[in-house]
Formats: sequence, structure tokens, C-alpha cells
Amino acid sequence: YREAISALTDILMNDPQNSDAYYLRGCSWASLVLHDNAIIDYNQALHYFDSKKENIYPIGSIYRNKAVSQMFNQDYEEALKNLELALKDTPDDGYNDVLNGVLNYHVKRYENAIKIFSEITHYTDLQDIIYYYRGLCYFAIGETPKARADMQCAARFGSKDASDWLQQYPYYLISTECYIPRYFPVFHARRFFLQKKLFSGFCLSVFP
Repeated sequence: YREAISALTDILMNDPQNSDAYYLRGCSWASLVLHDNAIIDYNQALHYFDSKKENIYPIGSIYRNKAVSQMFNQDYEEALKNLELALKDTPDDGYNDVLNGVLNYHVKRYENAIKIFSEITHYTDLQDIIYYYRGLCYFAIGETPKARADMQCAARFGSKDASDWLQQYPYYLISTECYIPRYFPVFHARRFFLQKKLFSGFCLSVFP
């Protein structure tokens, strides 16, 4: 990623209004978990984005990845604002829908998050995080049988965090007074968004 950043910086020295280069450099910063730097570059990419020109990346991708970086910075309300703009540009994007649910969980709009996740369970490659986060939402509102059922589904789809949750809360210990450890959702979200390469994409193939 640092080689990509160096190469993209050289490109920007010669073409300082290249929206795609700013976007890709932002993706590279995000892949290094340097989200403040990523957000700066995403803002530049948005500033120089020109819908009349031929861009490699749609503006919705810039807004979405900016929202992801803001999520990691725990700036959830601002992330939701940028995600709303991403959804307007690409309304039928499963990753946007998942991020919408995750952000609603983080701002404690649990019922809304449950509704979002329940409408997107058909995204087969995203089911681990969908069921995991819906399970966290159910647990937060005291619907523990539904929470456990979702965690079991998420674990079957490969979610290590769901497996950890099931070990942390054996069936006979679960009560509505249990708390949700903070490390579960944060670590799962980071692994999910990195594994799905929302930050990198084109960057990985061009600058291995």
C-alpha cells in the first residue's frame, strides 16, 4: 500500500486535480488503517470529481469509502450522512446496505438496523456480517433467543466473532441484563471491510 501511495502521489504532482488518484490513495491509506489521511484524500476526490468527465470510480464509491473510514473513527453520524449520498448514487449495492445496518447499530437505532438487515439476507456473500450484527441488535433490545439464533447462523457462515459470542454467552447464562463487549463489533467490522477489499480493489491489482 505504501508503494501505491508513493506512485499515486507522483501522479498527483503531475495531475493535481485527478479525482481517481485521490480516491485510490485514500483507499490505500484506509488499508493501512490511517483513516484521517484517507478522509482527507476522499474529500479531495469529491472536490475534483466532475460528472462530465469519464471517471473510473463513481462518486457513490467515494462517499461509501469515506463513510467506512468515518465509521472506524467512530464518527457515526457523519458516516451516515455520507452513506446516504452513496445510496442515492448506487441504491442497489449490498455493501452500502450492510454498512447502513452497521452504522444504525452503532448509533443504537436497533429496530431500524434489524429492519435493514432483515431486508438484505439474500446477499449470500454478506450473510456472516448481516446475521452477526442483527444478532447484536436483538441482544441489545433483550430478544435473546433471536440473538442466539442469528449468532448461530453467522457462525455457520464463517463469522469467528459470532462463534466467540456464543462461547462468551452460553445459552444457560444469557439474560437481558448481559452487556455487549465493545470489541466484538469493532473487530468484526474491520475484518469484514478489509476482507471484502472495499478500500483497495483496483489499487491491489495495479500496485501489488
